[in-house]
Amino acid sequence: MPRDYHDDLIRLYAGNLAASLPNVAAFQQLCTEFAQDASFLAERHRVELAKTKLETVLERQMPPQQVVQKAIQFLIQTRGNNQQRDLCHELIVAGYRPRWTEARQRYFDDAWKMIKLEYDYFLSFTSRYPPGVAGDNPINTAYQQFIISEIGVDEYNKADRKKQNLLASAVQRLLSQPRMKGFYFPHTQYDNTVTEKKLEEACDNSLVFVQLVQTIMFDPPATGTNFCFFEWNRVQTQFAEADKDRRILFVVAAQDRNVFLGVLPFYEYDLWHDHIRRKDPPYLPEVQFYSEATLREVKRTFQDKMVPEIRAAWFRLIEGAP
Repeated sequence: MPRDYHDDLIRLYAGNLAASLPNVAAFQQLCTEFAQDASFLAERHRVELAKTKLETVLERQMPPQQVVQKAIQFLIQTRGNNQQRDLCHELIVAGYRPRWTEARQRYFDDAWKMIKLEYDYFLSFTSRYPPGVAGDNPINTAYQQFIISEIGVDEYNKADRKKQNLLASAVQRLLSQPRMKGFYFPHTQYDNTVTEKKLEEACDNSLVFVQLVQTIMFDPPATGTNFCFFEWNRVQTQFAEADKDRRILFVVAAQDRNVFLGVLPFYEYDLWHDHIRRKDPPYLPEVQFYSEATLREVKRTFQDKMVPEIRAAWFRLIEGAP
């Protein structure tokens, strides 16, 4: 698609109400020039639909702050359809942003960087467990009934329960809500294919960081990288200071706080361990044997705490507009 008429369409639709454009000479000239071009007609239709929708949201009587909030909200709502999202952003930048104060323009531009993030959340977890343990990864045994309730008994039985962290798989199922995309990479302690670059990019492209904490994480691996520490350190340094702490969430796979505090971390992990302690995260009671009450408690940890916290990060982005 030629950029010349796309840019012209953006400029014309951004600067006028869609219904009034047929009376604008420059628009009439453009339509005449490309009257036989099917691509132009399709692009004109696409831009017109986007602008008409934006007008229903932004062309109402409301305070300037609310206009910026509505613009950000609308772009968040278009996530999942990047073409539509980017088109609406072009129209807002060309037609609405110039009317705003410098502070509002700056906030909107920063919010746009967040809106373009690929993932709503990054799920961090480990598949490590103490050396010398025979049989299944202990995490799979401790949370067996919860795991089965989420992934099903067939998948549980077929899985490599020695290498995989199936608790993380079950958590991913609960966090995967409609129109909520997470980064979940089920690597194992035997898998050396995960590169630091891949994890850095995913951390940098996530709105919220969710770490499924196990005490084994605070022992350094015999060889290689402690990726859970690497991931925490990445978001700790990359997330913007103003909202950083609320975008980093922990949930601890341990009976209670005393179990977590009873671990003396490797000295390099002191700040990480202290961050989790200060956040006072929820703890997941073990559910090796069936207990309806315990299963309900574990599920509610994610449904009533984690998922709302992830969604809340988007609402804070909207409400924070000056």
